[in-house]
Amino acid sequence: MASATPLCLLLVVGLSQSAPQISTTLVVRTVTTQLQPLISDAVARALRGASGGLGSARGAASGGLSPEEEAEYNRKLSANVQYEYGYKVADDDAQAYMAHEETRSGESVEGKYNYVDATGALVTVTYQAGPEGYTENREVQDGAVQMRNI
Repeated sequence: MASATPLCLLLVVGLSQSAPQISTTLVVRTVTTQLQPLISDAVARALRGASGGLGSARGAASGGLSPEEEAEYNRKLSANVQYEYGYKVADDDAQAYMAHEETRSGESVEGKYNYVDATGALVTVTYQAGPEGYTENREVQDGAVQMRNI
C-alpha cells in the first residue's frame, strides 16, 4: 500500500497542475450576480411581511418557503449553473481503478464514470440528466483486469 501513496500524490499534483486556475474574484462576482435577484426578492418579501402586521409576518418569520416558492428559488439557482470536473484513481496494490467526468450547463448534466468491479470487468456508465429526466447507458467489458486474491 505504501507504493500507492506516491502514485496517488503524483495524480493529485498532476491534476492540480493541469486544472485551470480559478479566479477567486470571478467566482465571487459570478455567485453574487446569480444570487442578487434572489436576495432582493427575499428582502422585499420580508419587508412586506414585517409591515403587514402580525398575521402576515408569521409566514416570513417561520423561515419556510411554500412548495411553489421553493421550486422557483431552485429554478433561478439552476438557470445558469455551469461546471466541468473529473478525476481518476488508480491503486495497483488494491486493484482499485475508477474515473469520473461530468459537465453541467444550466439544467442539463452529462457525464461518464467507470470502474473495475470485483470480477475484473470494466464498467462504463454514460449518463444525461435534465428537465426531461435521466438516462444512462451501461457497458461492461469482461476481463479488463486480471484480479488477484487480495
